[in-house]
Amino acid sequence: MENSISDLALNSIIAVFQIKNILMIIFGISAGILLGALPGIGASTALAIFLPLTYSLPVGSSVLLLCSIYTGAEYGGSISAIAIRAPGTGGAAATLIDGYPLTQQGLPGKALGASLYASVVGGLFSAVVLALFTPPLAALGLRFGPPEMFALAVFGVAVIASLASQAPLKGFLSAFLGFLFATAGIDQFVGFSRFTFNQSALFGGIPAIPAMIGLFALAEAFRMVESKVIAEKNFEINKVSLAMLTLKEFRGLLKPTFRGSVIGTIVGIIPGIGTSVASFFAYDDARRTSKKPEEFGKGSLEGVAAPEAANNAVVGGALIPMLALGIPGSASVAMLMGTLIMNDVVPGPFFFEKNPDLSFLIFTGNFVCNLVLLLVGYFSVKVCIRALDVPKEVLATFIMAVSFLGAYAHGNNHSDMVIMFCFGIVGWAFGKMEIPVVPCIIAMLLGEMVESNFLSSILISHGDYLVFFKRPITTVLLLLSVATFVYSVIKDRQLASRLRKNEIDA
Repeated sequence: MENSISDLALNSIIAVFQIKNILMIIFGISAGILLGALPGIGASTALAIFLPLTYSLPVGSSVLLLCSIYTGAEYGGSISAIAIRAPGTGGAAATLIDGYPLTQQGLPGKALGASLYASVVGGLFSAVVLALFTPPLAALGLRFGPPEMFALAVFGVAVIASLASQAPLKGFLSAFLGFLFATAGIDQFVGFSRFTFNQSALFGGIPAIPAMIGLFALAEAFRMVESKVIAEKNFEINKVSLAMLTLKEFRGLLKPTFRGSVIGTIVGIIPGIGTSVASFFAYDDARRTSKKPEEFGKGSLEGVAAPEAANNAVVGGALIPMLALGIPGSASVAMLMGTLIMNDVVPGPFFFEKNPDLSFLIFTGNFVCNLVLLLVGYFSVKVCIRALDVPKEVLATFIMAVSFLGAYAHGNNHSDMVIMFCFGIVGWAFGKMEIPVVPCIIAMLLGEMVESNFLSSILISHGDYLVFFKRPITTVLLLLSVATFVYSVIKDRQLASRLRKNEIDA
């Protein structure tokens, strides 16, 4: 058996490094980075664009192409988030919290470098987990029913509180508005429309990607246009430095990068969660465990590394339930699963037994994709740094154009552009009133999960509200939610006390 496994591994390595396959990976990584950096495109849209190309390719080459696009797109989203405060993917929304302030300080190279290295480490970590622990970790995902999903969403609410605990009232107001936005659409349980104003575009709810583009990117463009003298604004980008991440700085990021990789892999295994939740969980974890939590939100490299490690680790994690159970962990993985089925390859419990060569090809290919990402991403970082040296008036116009293009590309309809524009005004108003945007985004992402899983839990338990405390995973998650909230409030009060003491001493 050992000889057969070693032979399969050797054959998969040889297959991956065939000229046509390695070129396929390089092309996929490059295309993924480019499309991922465009706000509104995202990994799933990038995969959809190139899906027709797989029709004429062998199943192995098709899988390698789609895996490389998926990997490149998840990293590419951080480029626009760091450079122009426009997250290319949902997972990059957490990255811009500290990535864009570093660009404002003239240090985009360090932010992009931290993003790249953390993404590669996160991807490699999940690739190893995918190859070694697929069966036991996939079994864990099966244990998450509606009560566990509800508890996980509540834990996300605790993350909201911890991110905005320095301004709790404004933070919770932002979160409340986010939950309110999430209720728009047709109620999936009773069929009534809520906050749709008889607009068919809202029957399916407010799309998160156009809303996110508006709150972050378009709002930033509005702030740039607002003043004629851009150099006097707080968002001024200092003289751009070409300095890259040093070895010492990279070593200092190992802890948040590793923890983010673990979080991303675990979240990726649970179907339907996605990179957005994983990156915010990792960001909050890095902030709570950092020795310098006061730097978060102002340009912390740890705040860049943790979410980037998480969202790239989701790629390998999401493949685990798809390969072992036939359950796609995300929309992107669902496209990959569709490609396999189209080639008469059925993912599930018998996948490894019936397709051993393809199994090892996916394991090896996922590992190689991240190594190629390191090479291609390194050169893209340098290009992005030089691209920042443009007049801010031009940059503001470019952000607006890309924002409208990204919103339209999301659903190929004009209503998404209108929604994006409205949320751009909301984001601009939030900035005027110093209301944090991030809690609103997290609440929008988790709103449907909270409502649907809460009601489902009550229905399947026949009205027993104690069902959430009768399941061990749910109980642990709810206790972690309380602990996260209490810990963050205490730590922020201690920080505020130290700052007041320093002001008195000064």
